[in-house]
Amino acid sequence: SDRIDVFDVDDLASIMISLAKCYGQGHHSRLHGLHSGIQAAVPQEIEDFVHACQPRIFNEMPNLSGDQLSVFTAALMSVGSPSCLAMLEPIGEEVRRREHKFETGALLLLVRDLPWAKGGVCD
Repeated sequence: SDRIDVFDVDDLASIMISLAKCYGQGHHSRLHGLHSGIQAAVPQEIEDFVHACQPRIFNEMPNLSGDQLSVFTAALMSVGSPSCLAMLEPIGEEVRRREHKFETGALLLLVRDLPWAKGGVCD
């Protein structure tokens, strides 16, 4: 986790997007997995990396733009590992706190993704 600090938040977002492209299953198959309880296996190294990023992302969350939060949300939903899904509720809470401050496009992306998060993040 010490190495995570060398990346800025935009770097972490880019890495998450890359993980989503490599290991994600997209919304339709991911939603099926969330609702059926069946999850595709994510390599342990990916799970460890995402878990190591959590404190950094949580600490930076009040400073993240709507676009940055929407990138993280889409990537986390696509990868769908337990660590990824655990990050969605705090992101949803941050969105609720600042929804009136977000750009319309970012807010639409967040609202599109977060209602499908386990536990009904935007309920």
